[in-house]
Parts: sequence; structure tokens; C-alpha cells
Amino acid sequence: MPIRYPLAALCLLLGTGTYGQRPVPAPATDRPFYRLYAGAAAGFQMYQTVSAPAPIRYLNRVSILPAFVSVGYQLTPRLAVQAEFGQRDPADTNTASSGYTPDGRRVEAFDRRRAYDAAVPLLLRYRLTRRLNQAFHADALLGISTVFHVWRQEVSVTVDGQQTSYYLVDETRTNRYLTAGAALGVLVRRRYDVVLGTGVNQNVELLRSIRRHTLMPTLTLGLRYFLAPAKPA
Repeated sequence: MPIRYPLAALCLLLGTGTYGQRPVPAPATDRPFYRLYAGAAAGFQMYQTVSAPAPIRYLNRVSILPAFVSVGYQLTPRLAVQAEFGQRDPADTNTASSGYTPDGRRVEAFDRRRAYDAAVPLLLRYRLTRRLNQAFHADALLGISTVFHVWRQEVSVTVDGQQTSYYLVDETRTNRYLTAGAALGVLVRRRYDVVLGTGVNQNVELLRSIRRHTLMPTLTLGLRYFLAPAKPA
């Protein structure tokens, strides 16, 4: 019997599947894997500081605001290491007053103060979201923060040029903290995402020696920019 449809028969012989097979869609293009990113944020970070061992140990709550910067490096598509920096502007004040005692001696008082705080958190950032490239994502953060705390007050009183009293409080010290937190983000453009972060800081010295749980909160809203994508292996 003659074959009425030679083209169909040829396709079946060659196994091309021209008839009866659905076309296969092209795979979706994933967002590139970026190694480096930089960020800026606004908000606050709070820390409980403790002065050096002495007969009197001073505890102080420090608020660092309003701006922070960060840089990060992706170790894997899910895990990154991130460093941040924020500071409270130095506040130096010097005041002086003078007068006379009833017997005519000159009295002068001087009050000098210096306050400064800077925080450097070093954190691991782990992506919790199942799909790495979806627009909305959640991260967990864990690491160590270091705060350089300066608070110094010096008061002296002189009578006719002779010092009669002197008072000094110096809380200057480097404090370290365990830091844990979480972040929610949304990818707004290919290289940009907006991130809302929150967390807590626990002074290691207080936890270890003074045995006080003093969790201090953090809250920031920021923008991250991803630099050039990683080169293919």
C-alpha cells in the first residue's frame, strides 16, 4: 500500500517527535551569584558597657545612632561574613566657674568631659529562605560585636591657685558582645535590596563575671548594593 503521508512516516522513523510532542520551554535565568556587597542603614544599636575592674565598676547603657555602614563577602550562596561600623559623635565639654570666698580668696572650678562610642559587629549571615533568588528573603545573623566606649569626667577645684579637691570618673574600655539577630529583605532591583534588621547584644563580661543578663536591642532599616558577580570557575 502506498504511504499517503511520507513526511509523517519519516518523522516517526527518525524519532524527531515533530508530531504529538509539546515544545520544551527554555530554562529560567537565575540572578548572578554576587561575592561582595556594601550597605548603609539608619536606626539604633544599644549596648550595656562596663568599666575596668576597680573598687567601683560603672555600668552604662550606650545608644549608637543614627547611621551605619557595612561590607560583606559571600562565602557560599547561603553564607556570608559581614562587618559593620557605627559611632556616636564625640562630645567634649569644658566648663569653668569662679568666685570668691567670704574672706576674699579666689575659687575656681573646672569640669572636663569626653564621651565617644564606636561599634564594630562582625557577623555571619545565613540565608533561611528556601529559594535563594526569590524577591523576599529572610536571614539569621550571629557573631561578635566590639564597642570602644569612652566616658571620662574630671573635676578640680582650686583656691588661690592651690588645688583643694579633685574628682575623676573614667569608664573608658573596650567591651565585647554576643550578637544575634534576624533580617527581612526584598530585592528591589537586580543589584539592590532593602533590609529590615533586628537583634540583641549581650555583654560577655556581664554574663561571665557579674552574671547579669542584659540584652540590649538593635533595629535598622538599610539598603545593600551587590558588586560584580563572581567569576565562573
